[in-house]
Amino acid sequence: MIEVKNLVKDYGAVRALRGVSFTLERGHVYGLLGPNGAGKSTTMNIITGCLAATSGDAVINGHDVYSDAAAAKREIGYLPEIPPLYPEMTPKEYLTFVAKAKKIKCAATEAERVAALCGVTDVEGRLIRHLSKGYRQRVGIAAALVGDPENVILDEPTVGLDPKQIIEIRRLITSLKKDHTVVLSSHIMGEITAVCDHIIIIAEGEVVASGTVEELEGLREGVTLTVESSGDAEEVQNALSGVTGVTDVRCYPKGANTLASVATERGADARGAVFDAYVAAGLKIYGMTSSAHNLEDLFLRLTEEAAARRAEGDAGSPADAEKQGEEYKPVFSDEGGEDE
Repeated sequence: MIEVKNLVKDYGAVRALRGVSFTLERGHVYGLLGPNGAGKSTTMNIITGCLAATSGDAVINGHDVYSDAAAAKREIGYLPEIPPLYPEMTPKEYLTFVAKAKKIKCAATEAERVAALCGVTDVEGRLIRHLSKGYRQRVGIAAALVGDPENVILDEPTVGLDPKQIIEIRRLITSLKKDHTVVLSSHIMGEITAVCDHIIIIAEGEVVASGTVEELEGLREGVTLTVESSGDAEEVQNALSGVTGVTDVRCYPKGANTLASVATERGADARGAVFDAYVAAGLKIYGMTSSAHNLEDLFLRLTEEAAARRAEGDAGSPADAEKQGEEYKPVFSDEGGEDE
C-alpha cells in the first residue's frame, strides 16, 4: 500500500505540488494522469525517495520514505521515464548487477526470474545497446521487479514505442497487478484507460479527480447537440432560452443558416425539447447530430479549470518549477538499438 498525504513541493517561490493526497492498494493498476509539467514525476520521485518534499508524508507499506527510507525503498520498484540501463552490459549482466546492488542472496537466480517474467530471456546475451527500445523497456521493468517489491512505479513506460511494442508492454503491466500495486504515469488518456482500473488526474500540482473509469465517466457532461437551422443567432438563442436540459448555446453563421452547439445536462435527453423549441419559434431545422463527451473531454475541462485557478492565485506553476532544474532527472545513455 502507498499512502500519500498532503504532499507539498516548493522550488523557490514556485509551488510545484499543492497538497497531493491519495491511497493506493494492492491488486490494482493506478494511472497517474496529467499534462506535461503537472507534477506527476515530482510526485513519483518523492514517493520513491529520489526527491524530498517540502512538507507532507509518503508511506510505503507502513514505512515512511524519510524516517525509514531503506525499508520503504525495499518495497518499491521504480522505472524512470529513461530506464537507467548500462548499454555495454547484457540484460543478464545488468539484472544480476541490480540484484547484487539490492543485496539479493541468489542474484543470478533472481536475474533469471525477472528476465523470464518480462520476456527478455531470448536476448539476455546481447548488449543492451543493440536492443530495440521495446526490449530496453522490458529490461527496465525487469530491473524494477528485482527483489519482488510489492509496489511497482512506472513513469511513461511506453513513450517512444511502436504500436506492437506498446501492446506487449501493456500486457506485461496488466499481468503484474495480481501480485503488486502498480502505478503508471502518463499524459495520454488512451494509455491510462487501456491498462488502469483506477485513475488519478493531477493538474497544476493538485489532484483534480480520482476514481475508477466508471466513476470518472459519471463526472462527464451531457451530450452536445449540433443543430443547423434557419434564422440568425439571436433568434436561435431566444428559441432555446429556458429549454429544460439545455445548459449552454453557442451559435455560428453557416452561409444563410445558423449552426448551434447546444450543451445539455448529464443524463438528460434534450433532443425532443430542442426540436419543439425550434418549431415553436418558426425556425426550420436542416440537421441535428449529437456527440457524447468522453473522458478526454473531462480531462481537458479539469486541467483547464485547474490552470485558471492557478492563474488567479499565483504566478508559479509545476512546469516553471521543472525549468529550474531542481527536479530529479536521471541521465543515462539512450543510444539507438536495432529492431527485434
